[in-house]
Amino acid sequence: MRKGIKNMSMNLKSGVLVQGEITLKILVDTLVDVDTYADEDRLNDFLLDMALKELDGSDDEVEVINSVDVVLTKETFNEFERCLLSEDDWTKIIQEKRKYLKS
Repeated sequence: MRKGIKNMSMNLKSGVLVQGEITLKILVDTLVDVDTYADEDRLNDFLLDMALKELDGSDDEVEVINSVDVVLTKETFNEFERCLLSEDDWTKIIQEKRKYLKS
Protein backbone atom coordinates (compact mmCIF):
# COMPACT_ATOMS: atom_id res chain seq x y z
CA MET A 1 0.00 0.00 0.00
CA ARG A 2 0.96 3.65 -0.34
CA LYS A 3 3.23 5.51 2.04
CA GLY A 4 1.26 7.39 4.67
CA ILE A 5 -1.37 4.75 5.42
CA LYS A 6 -1.89 4.51 9.18
CA ASN A 7 -3.32 1.00 9.56
CA MET A 8 -2.09 -1.44 6.93
CA SER A 9 -3.69 -4.49 8.59
CA MET A 10 -7.19 -3.46 7.45
CA ASN A 11 -8.73 -4.42 4.13
CA LEU A 12 -8.26 -1.07 2.30
CA LYS A 13 -8.65 0.11 -1.27
CA SER A 14 -7.19 3.20 -2.97
CA GLY A 15 -9.22 5.40 -5.28
CA VAL A 16 -9.81 8.97 -6.38
CA LEU A 17 -12.79 11.04 -5.31
CA VAL A 18 -13.71 13.04 -8.45
CA GLN A 19 -15.94 16.04 -8.94
CA GLY A 20 -16.66 16.81 -12.57
CA GLU A 21 -18.79 19.18 -14.55
CA ILE A 22 -20.52 18.04 -17.71
CA THR A 23 -22.12 20.52 -20.07
CA LEU A 24 -24.46 19.21 -22.74
CA LYS A 25 -25.87 21.32 -25.52
CA ILE A 26 -28.40 19.68 -27.77
CA LEU A 27 -30.01 21.56 -30.64
CA VAL A 28 -33.47 20.27 -31.50
CA ASP A 29 -35.02 21.26 -34.84
CA THR A 30 -38.56 20.02 -35.25
CA LEU A 31 -42.03 20.80 -36.47
CA VAL A 32 -44.97 20.85 -34.04
CA ASP A 33 -48.65 21.61 -34.36
CA VAL A 34 -49.99 24.92 -33.05
CA ASP A 35 -51.61 23.29 -30.00
CA THR A 36 -48.28 21.85 -28.85
CA TYR A 37 -46.56 25.19 -29.49
CA ALA A 38 -49.23 27.07 -27.51
CA ASP A 39 -48.83 24.82 -24.42
CA GLU A 40 -45.42 25.71 -22.94
CA ASP A 41 -45.25 22.66 -20.64
CA ARG A 42 -46.24 20.30 -23.43
CA LEU A 43 -43.73 21.90 -25.81
CA ASN A 44 -40.92 21.74 -23.23
CA ASP A 45 -41.66 18.09 -22.48
CA PHE A 46 -41.69 17.28 -26.19
CA LEU A 47 -38.39 19.09 -26.83
CA LEU A 48 -36.76 17.42 -23.83
CA ASP A 49 -37.91 14.01 -25.03
CA MET A 50 -36.49 14.71 -28.49
CA ALA A 51 -33.22 15.97 -26.98
CA LEU A 52 -32.78 12.86 -24.85
CA LYS A 53 -33.19 10.73 -27.97
CA GLU A 54 -30.38 12.75 -29.60
CA LEU A 55 -28.06 12.65 -26.59
CA ASP A 56 -25.50 10.39 -28.29
CA GLY A 57 -24.97 13.00 -30.99
CA SER A 58 -24.72 15.92 -28.60
CA ASP A 59 -22.00 18.54 -28.29
CA ASP A 60 -20.62 17.79 -24.83
CA GLU A 61 -17.79 19.00 -22.66
CA VAL A 62 -16.41 17.20 -19.61
CA GLU A 63 -14.11 18.86 -17.08
CA VAL A 64 -12.75 17.44 -13.82
CA ILE A 65 -12.90 20.34 -11.37
CA ASN A 66 -11.76 18.55 -8.22
CA SER A 67 -10.06 15.25 -7.39
CA VAL A 68 -8.87 13.83 -4.08
CA ASP A 69 -6.83 10.64 -3.58
CA VAL A 70 -8.51 8.43 -0.98
CA VAL A 71 -7.90 5.19 0.86
CA LEU A 72 -11.09 3.60 2.16
CA THR A 73 -12.27 0.26 3.45
CA LYS A 74 -13.30 -1.98 0.58
CA GLU A 75 -16.83 -1.94 1.98
CA THR A 76 -17.09 1.86 1.77
CA PHE A 77 -15.36 1.92 -1.61
CA ASN A 78 -17.80 -0.63 -3.05
CA GLU A 79 -20.79 1.22 -1.55
CA PHE A 80 -19.99 4.45 -3.39
CA GLU A 81 -18.01 3.39 -6.47
CA ARG A 82 -19.48 4.81 -9.70
CA CYS A 83 -22.46 6.39 -7.88
CA LEU A 84 -23.63 9.99 -7.88
CA LEU A 85 -22.58 11.32 -4.49
CA SER A 86 -24.51 13.70 -2.27
CA GLU A 87 -22.69 16.33 -0.22
CA ASP A 88 -23.13 14.05 2.82
CA ASP A 89 -21.60 11.10 0.92
CA TRP A 90 -18.61 13.25 -0.11
CA THR A 91 -18.12 14.33 3.53
CA LYS A 92 -18.37 10.72 4.79
CA ILE A 93 -15.71 9.60 2.29
CA ILE A 94 -13.36 12.47 3.25
CA GLN A 95 -13.82 11.67 6.96
CA GLU A 96 -13.02 7.99 6.41
CA LYS A 97 -10.03 8.92 4.23
CA ARG A 98 -8.61 10.92 7.16
CA LYS A 99 -8.69 7.79 9.34
CA TYR A 100 -6.29 5.94 7.05
CA LEU A 101 -4.03 8.61 5.58
CA LYS A 102 -1.65 10.75 7.59
CA SER A 103 -2.16 14.49 7.19
